[in-house]
Amino acid sequence: MEFPIAPSSPAAAMIAGSIALITLAIGILFAWFAVTASSLSVRLDDDSLFLDVPIYSRSIPLSSLETTSARIIDLDTTPELRPRTRTNGIGLPGYAVGWFKLHNGEKALAAITARDNVLYIKTREGHVLSDCSLDVFLRLKKRRLVQSRKGQPYRVSRQGIEAVRAQLNQ
Repeated sequence: MEFPIAPSSPAAAMIAGSIALITLAIGILFAWFAVTASSLSVRLDDDSLFLDVPIYSRSIPLSSLETTSARIIDLDTTPELRPRTRTNGIGLPGYAVGWFKLHNGEKALAAITARDNVLYIKTREGHVLSDCSLDVFLRLKKRRLVQSRKGQPYRVSRQGIEAVRAQLNQ
């Protein structure tokens, strides 16, 4: 014996198609993040520091950096600067990109791929820029914009402060 089944409504086909498109879009987004995750960079130009990360890339003028707070840190030994809450971004083991609230309460724009080599710089706009490649650090050191005394963590030198001192527009 055979029983006829009523055909599905057009709305059901539209809902199924919408779910398929959303799933495809999310898959493409995750694939894009996976491909771009290996190409994070921090670049130092003559007048700005450029953070090149997925979605959160930005150029920060050197004059807006609070260079006296700059230092290379290890997140395992400075727990107050560890990201606590992700407010907008991606947080995976060994990969954190986006806006975070730190344990000390500061809001931070972070791009962290190695917990033991993080450049921590406050900006006058209220951002904290994290993560530093060895190349950028060596360029800062070569220009004598950062220095270490008696084995202490690297901090911005007097020359570094003078190099990025804010100036009035005239």
